[in-house]
Amino acid sequence: MFEEIVGTSKPLRRVFGNTSRKSLRRNQLFLITGETGTGKELIARAIHKRSSRANKPFIRINLCCHTTISRRIGVIWARKRALFTGATQRRHGPEFEMADGGTLFLDEIGELPLDTQISLLRVLQEREIERLGGTEVIPVDVRFIAATNRDLQVAIDEGTFRQDLF
Repeated sequence: MFEEIVGTSKPLRRVFGNTSRKSLRRNQLFLITGETGTGKELIARAIHKRSSRANKPFIRINLCCHTTISRRIGVIWARKRALFTGATQRRHGPEFEMADGGTLFLDEIGELPLDTQISLLRVLQEREIERLGGTEVIPVDVRFIAATNRDLQVAIDEGTFRQDLF
């Protein structure tokens, strides 16, 4: 089923079983966990390729790479011109708006700060975004796949990850 993934181990067969064709056809959310370098993005791409969204974009956001909150927010959500210092032009939210109809892969979701988790939860629930500094509501039709190498249950217990987002 997953041409780019080679292996026959019991855990890998379980992954294949959890990503059955039935679940791929629906807009089921996926959380992929595992150590760094285990191929979480390969699994996400395979889910996308086998889904009804395969002919639409697959957009990847690595959430641990955006070091400042303003940069992270500017990348994930669209922003209006002059919302904060350095925002010299209106930016379409390439990740949400460009993924419309396709799949948005949120890599390292366990690194997302609590305040940004709240905004993400709203997008997951409402299926719409608002540009930062704007008032227009923009509907988005996106399948979300998230991945992390962190134990999110421990993060929830420590208060660094939201239970409702999990």
